[in-house]
Amino acid sequence: MRAEILLEDVVRDVNKYPLLVPGKALWRLLGFENYPSFSRAARRGVLPFDLTKFPGRRGLFARRADVDRWLSAVLRQGQATLEPKLQSPTNQEGGLLRPSR
Repeated sequence: MRAEILLEDVVRDVNKYPLLVPGKALWRLLGFENYPSFSRAARRGVLPFDLTKFPGRRGLFARRADVDRWLSAVLRQGQATLEPKLQSPTNQEGGLLRPSR
């Protein structure tokens, strides 16, 4: 039950942003422990969508459409937990799903 509430909270947080979602909202959605872990994964290029920086703005941003597309794919697959992607050549959907136990 707590995981469902947490997912709702995180999705609500992402829904605040109409076009660009800041990293401060994305790291929780992707299941990272903290922002620095998220930032390291972004530098390694292992996130399920592209991130960008903007001059004069602090942090990383993703297009809302890309985040929505990824989240829809995750939710379509049913019972799953959101976890940071591990480099895996076999995962075509972003690599962030691990079946629930």
